[in-house]
Amino acid sequence: MGHYPEDFPGPGLLANTEGFLSGQSTQDYLASGISDWIAVPAPTGDLDQNDDAIQLNEYGVDFLWATRPDEIKREKLHGKDWTGYLWTRRTEPTRKEMGDAAPKRPQRCFIALIGNQKNSLEFATCLARDRNPRAPNELHYRDFMRALKSIEFGH
Repeated sequence: MGHYPEDFPGPGLLANTEGFLSGQSTQDYLASGISDWIAVPAPTGDLDQNDDAIQLNEYGVDFLWATRPDEIKREKLHGKDWTGYLWTRRTEPTRKEMGDAAPKRPQRCFIALIGNQKNSLEFATCLARDRNPRAPNELHYRDFMRALKSIEFGH
């Protein structure tokens, strides 16, 4: 999905929000251990999507500008033919925490994993938290979440 964020360096440059699409069920994808951000401890045995053991690893926590896993909240997502998780930070990171990486406008960073018995999609991105009246075509978090919920996996 391409978009033109205000904070992207250079006028008119296209930024992409990309994900990793796998032809595996969500359970098989998690069991494979190929996720960059999500970890499932081995002792959990049967991987069930309701399993509280499905959490972010240290890279996922760091991506969300958190220092501890308890700063992260996990929500359950539901689409037409899929379920999944969305991880966000409980509170917005401060400019002090972000240092030189702080965007001009508040952003919402998140990691998501959605899927069904045949496919899974994982991605992590940061988007403007709210609509910018001076840049009405800029993709922001709320619009992205509406688009996400419209995803349908092929059979």
